[in-house]
Amino acid sequence: MRLKQVSLTAAISVLAGLTTATVCLSSANAWADSTAALPLSHYSHMLVDPIHQHIFFSSGAGNSTVLVTDFNGTAVATIDNEPGATGLTLSPDGSAVYAALYNGDAISSIDTTSLTEAHRYSTGAGSNPRSVAYASGKVWFGYGGSAQGNIGSIDTSTDPAAVTLNTVGGSSWYSAPLLAADPTAPGVLLAADQDTSPPYLERYDVSSGSPVSGVRRRLESSSNVSDMQITPDGSDVVLATGAPYYHQVFKLSDLSENGTYSSTAYPNSVAIAPDGTVAAGSYASYDKDIYIYGAHTSTPINTYDFGNATLATAGLAWDPDGSKLFAVTTDVYGANPTLHVLSNPAAAASTLTLTGPTTGVPSRQLTLNGALASAAAVPAGQHVQVSRVDPVNPSGIALPDAVTDTNGAFTVTDTPTTAGETSYRVSYAGDSKHLAATASYTVKVAKLATAMTLTAPATSGRTAALTVTGTLNSGPYPSGQTVQITKKDLAHTSGYSLGAATVGTDGSFTVHDTPQIGGANTYTVSYPGDDAHQAATASATVQVSRTATPLSLTTNASSYAYGATATVTSHLGTTYNGRTVSIYAQPYGGKKALIKTGTVDSRGNLVASYKLTRNTTFTASFAGDYRYAPATATRTAYDHVKVTESLSGYYTSTYYGSTLYRVYHHTAAEQVNAAVTPNKAGQCLMFRVQQYYSSAWHTRTTSPCYALSSTSTGAAKLTLSNAINGKFRMAAEYVHSSKDNTNLSTWGSWQYFTVKQ
Repeated sequence: MRLKQVSLTAAISVLAGLTTATVCLSSANAWADSTAALPLSHYSHMLVDPIHQHIFFSSGAGNSTVLVTDFNGTAVATIDNEPGATGLTLSPDGSAVYAALYNGDAISSIDTTSLTEAHRYSTGAGSNPRSVAYASGKVWFGYGGSAQGNIGSIDTSTDPAAVTLNTVGGSSWYSAPLLAADPTAPGVLLAADQDTSPPYLERYDVSSGSPVSGVRRRLESSSNVSDMQITPDGSDVVLATGAPYYHQVFKLSDLSENGTYSSTAYPNSVAIAPDGTVAAGSYASYDKDIYIYGAHTSTPINTYDFGNATLATAGLAWDPDGSKLFAVTTDVYGANPTLHVLSNPAAAASTLTLTGPTTGVPSRQLTLNGALASAAAVPAGQHVQVSRVDPVNPSGIALPDAVTDTNGAFTVTDTPTTAGETSYRVSYAGDSKHLAATASYTVKVAKLATAMTLTAPATSGRTAALTVTGTLNSGPYPSGQTVQITKKDLAHTSGYSLGAATVGTDGSFTVHDTPQIGGANTYTVSYPGDDAHQAATASATVQVSRTATPLSLTTNASSYAYGATATVTSHLGTTYNGRTVSIYAQPYGGKKALIKTGTVDSRGNLVASYKLTRNTTFTASFAGDYRYAPATATRTAYDHVKVTESLSGYYTSTYYGSTLYRVYHHTAAEQVNAAVTPNKAGQCLMFRVQQYYSSAWHTRTTSPCYALSSTSTGAAKLTLSNAINGKFRMAAEYVHSSKDNTNLSTWGSWQYFTVKQ
């Protein structure tokens, strides 16, 4: 698999009489990157040992191997019998790696010199430790299964080592919390939910040897925490949570929000270099996998995309000097882990541009103007290597280096020696703060530029003969020259040859054809060039008529209850060889999304289902076929809100027939509570009271509009002193704002009550 690094800047400009070419903005970085398949059946966590320049990899629950490699991913040692090794942490002196053994109910201490297990500390049967951190002279570990999460500690300074469980009581954590600590934040231990959403994040003071809760925060808009790391200045913690789709930053002091790093769905990894550079990773199958940021900056320096592979959870780590980023990818099952070594990920993208004349003459001097730019400032005096490639020097010949001025500008002066295409190539080697860059610019020496024009009818009938005429400029042309014609249509999307046409000495030619396939027929004509003329290509498209076919779209109702499922049916009429229809849904104010595509049934129908939460426009689309034209149809379905009601203040309940009535004392104040879903804060909520008499319900009062609260709720109170022995019912109605077209006005259900002396 090829790793793609996406550069964030590029410059292409056109000046009067000049053209510009800019290419390969970050090639040197890509050259320096490497990958290594890891001999593990599964990946769990990674830890960098800066002293010995090793990387430790745990293989997770159900496995028993800890792999040790060098910084290139070459295996150095395999440590077996580490059942369920998951979380890893390094002792302050770098002598030991502590591994949480999920299936071994223990914490393992691995000697970083001998690469063997030195000690194993039992944490008790069924404890299942998963995470581990070192703070205030102790090893801390998160352990416990469902509804049993807690934090334990190990004091390795005693003999035997003292293992303490239940250090934070029994109700703080649903399952084993994820832990984080850093020497830059002495006495601080962070814990977070890794199995529940929304999760809690808590800061403990462990300087006394026992956890003392400092701040506990519920991350309401987040899903479970996959990874977190304290910043090198000890002031913040950066979290990777499955949602929201960015990396969150919180102050260690009070766990208040302190910024974000934009990433994508679904954040699962974070690593912070010693200089504060942040690598924010996500489980993103169809988007960038890693975003590199300077500390507290909003624009990524670089991004990385691993293609079909996905970044593993907790799959990022930096080398000690921040010059390399280690990233582990796996397949969709978490297997086949691969280590990617990314060199200089914090180096800013650089661009080279080169401009000059479009044509040249042998033996005459020409001058090209170039510029070196980068997202990071580039000092003057940078050397840019220059080479020329021409027909005599197909492998290139070196020219004197160009040197940049204070603005990054430079010039290249050369005298071409031969006719033909001459390419000038410039390259900048880059440094620790700037990525390498290359650019090239081609001067056409001696040969005349050739332009081809085609004239074709805009439309034509199917099976009707048509003519395409063309002209090559810069004549005359040698006799016997030809152009090659290819055509693409719906039946031949890759194109097929229509043969050759003779070019007259004035550069004219004629193409004859009788199209059999409707739709766009694109004719591409190519001239290979001759001794005096360059090659040229042009295309012309003729829209060949197709028969219209009916396409309709219906729903099984015109309006729906909130959350109800609409049945959407598209009917396609007669076609030739295409029977595929696509159905899209676009909720009001939302994006249009494909909900079903497929071949219609024998009756011409394609049926889709869609759950409505707001007014939605459905669109059916037929792309057309060889003989029938594309068609679309639309249908709008309207959606109610959900009005939930309840009564309060009653002292008992009774039934009249099968209807439940709440019973109030005449001195009580009845309150009806209403909630509207989705949130309609600030919009209208009305209440209506009816009384039953003369064998019918009669409206007694209807309230004016009340504005729904910020939580989309409202309530109304009634005094009941004059309602003794009466039967009443009350309901709430949501009345949509004239500015809100997302849902229909909706009545709630009747709430029945009676009043006693």
